[in-house]
Amino acid sequence: MKVFIDFEFNRVTERKVNLVCCSLQVEGKKVEEFWLHNDAKIPLILRLKELQRQEAIFVAYSVEAEARSFMALGLEPMDFNWYDLYLEWLMVTNNNHKMAYGKQYIDGKLRTTRPPNKWDDDGEDNSKPGKGLASACYKLTGEILDTDHKNEMRKLIISDPKSFSPTEKRDIQDYCSSDIKHLPKMLDA
Repeated sequence: MKVFIDFEFNRVTERKVNLVCCSLQVEGKKVEEFWLHNDAKIPLILRLKELQRQEAIFVAYSVEAEARSFMALGLEPMDFNWYDLYLEWLMVTNNNHKMAYGKQYIDGKLRTTRPPNKWDDDGEDNSKPGKGLASACYKLTGEILDTDHKNEMRKLIISDPKSFSPTEKRDIQDYCSSDIKHLPKMLDA
């Protein structure tokens, strides 16, 4: 069983990150949302342990962030099964011109790139593919993620206020959930 998961957190320079929220989706089921900022984390811990007993494979883009989140919950990430789409993206674009060039979504813009030609400098765009979720998602699924909105949400989250307004809570949780909806399609691709 696959579980698509994403956390939002702040205080990234600290050993233990400050969790804001989590969204997870068991393959084929409804998204489960957990608000964690200044709140009890026990329901999420119990859910993750239940999924662990079922030998779930946790799928994320850049598992390092999710592993840090598990540590913040007091869980040992190495006790869980992981599948990292970020690492897969890096491998699939390594020396693979079909994936590394052509239509790309880089820095919030659609671009067409081509491999560099060492014999002439014709001014063509020789950019490498982006490494972020938005770049990988576009190349693998053709879907464009709103990078401006992603940046706004990240700024809000890392601002680390004492509390978030009800509107901010909903926006952050929706943002977290929106990221995981692309993971199954990326995995299939």
